[in-house]
Amino acid sequence: MNKVMPYFYLIFGLVILFDGVAQFLENKEIYKLLFSWTTTDKYFYLGIKIIFSLFFFFTGYKRFKAKA
Repeated sequence: MNKVMPYFYLIFGLVILFDGVAQFLENKEIYKLLFSWTTTDKYFYLGIKIIFSLFFFFTGYKRFKAKA
């Protein structure tokens, strides 16, 4: 299982990033960040989604480097 976990982190980071961009391109009144956190600013929403996805990218990368 340790061999595939870095790939799960990378894929999950990509999913968060693509979902964030797709939601950013839609004009909405309220953007849901996480659990019950919401925002009306779509640039703030995209920034938070990028931060979350980068966290998963770097975690996956560190696990991938530790595996090698």
